[in-house]
Amino acid sequence: MAYADQQMSGNRVIAIIIVALIHIALGYALVTGLAYEAATKVLERVTTIDVEEPPPPPSQARSVSPDNAARWAARIQSDYPSSALRRDESGTVTMRITVGANGRVEACSVTGSSGSSALDDAACRGMQRYARYNPALNAAGNPISATTTQSIRYVLPD
Repeated sequence: MAYADQQMSGNRVIAIIIVALIHIALGYALVTGLAYEAATKVLERVTTIDVEEPPPPPSQARSVSPDNAARWAARIQSDYPSSALRRDESGTVTMRITVGANGRVEACSVTGSSGSSALDDAACRGMQRYARYNPALNAAGNPISATTTQSIRYVLPD
């Protein structure tokens, strides 16, 4: 006897109809009454808060400044050119330097000569090699390229 050929008993049909009616009644109750009450209770618990954005931070702009200048200035001065030593040349070199966003010297030009081209050249070479700076910052606080002046004084060793 095949499954499709079996007849359902009357009790079984009534049980299926009762279960379907119970499901329909529960669904209707949830959709109309219970769901509405649950939603209103949840809405009563929800509070709204007006969030104000904080004011923008004050300007973070700053100019370029030397980073551990004593150390690198001494190093530049200790690289005294041998030709200047032989000619007993000394003096102060004033330079205009461009400091990149990474804090390194990108460009150097002598604005005040020491009177010795060897010392002038050595000062710019040393600045590019040894000098480190805290880079300038724009208004947003981002590092930018900037120019500044720097002097190196060459004194003959005793």
